[in-house]
Amino acid sequence: MNIEDFCDKVEGWATERGIYQHGTEAGQWLKALSEFGELCDGIAKARKGEVMDAIGDIAVCIVNANNLSDYPDRVDKAFPEILVAPDGVFIQDLGNNLLEKQYYNAMCSLMTLASHFGLSYGQCFDAAWDEIRDRKGHMNKNGVFIKENDFEVPKAWDEKHTNL
Repeated sequence: MNIEDFCDKVEGWATERGIYQHGTEAGQWLKALSEFGELCDGIAKARKGEVMDAIGDIAVCIVNANNLSDYPDRVDKAFPEILVAPDGVFIQDLGNNLLEKQYYNAMCSLMTLASHFGLSYGQCFDAAWDEIRDRKGHMNKNGVFIKENDFEVPKAWDEKHTNL
């Protein structure tokens, strides 16, 4: 799957689940950090499938965070060279736009990492989409999507420790 199709699918999925209506950019970055832990676990255990899935999952979070940010361009429109760079080198003069750099650097890092493990970003996008497309869940009060199988959170913990 190319980045444009991936963004289209993720945006539709996130809209249907209320992520853009009730989510926050910070919440999506927290989810990306959670997925980063899974990426590290996959790398440590030399599990290429887990690495591929985690890279795709982080990309989902980046697409969502980007849509919840003040940055006006969509990830695939802002960074067209990601679509065509055959050598894994992603260089662009972004000037002083720190928000643009944040999303650009995150996506470029994922794509470089995928290449390091012999994966294409398309494979990572496919793996993530295959995993999330039928996922159900809800948004918590902090704007984070909670998967249906993660609903079992003790109420005392939720009330005392999850205010962001």
